[in-house]
Amino acid sequence: MPATAVVPARDELARRIAQADPERVVPGLYPGILKMAGRTLTGAGVVVMLSNAIAEHTRGPDGDNTSPPMYELLLMKLLPDFVHAIVDDEQVRADALAMLEKSAGPGRGHS
Repeated sequence: MPATAVVPARDELARRIAQADPERVVPGLYPGILKMAGRTLTGAGVVVMLSNAIAEHTRGPDGDNTSPPMYELLLMKLLPDFVHAIVDDEQVRADALAMLEKSAGPGRGHS
C-alpha cells in the first residue's frame, strides 16, 4: 500500500504555497492547490491534485484551453517546489517527485 500524508489545513497550506512562490509568479494556481487542504493523499494523489490545479488555471470558464502549451509546461516545472512546501512525509514527497520526474519524460527533468 502506498504511503499517505495529510495535507496541512487551509491557512497553513496557504502560507506554505505563498512561501513556495515568493515572487507570486502563479497566484492563479493557489485556489486549485488549496482544494488539497486537509486531504489524505499518496504521492500520486498530490501530483494529480497539482496537475488539476494547473488544468483549472489554464482553461477558460467554458473549459477551453486558453493558454499556450508552453505555459502549462512552465507551470509543471514549478510543481516540485510546491511538493516540497506542501508534503511533510518524506516517502510521499519522494513518490510525488518521482512521478513528476517520470512525467517530464527523458531529458526533460524538473529542476
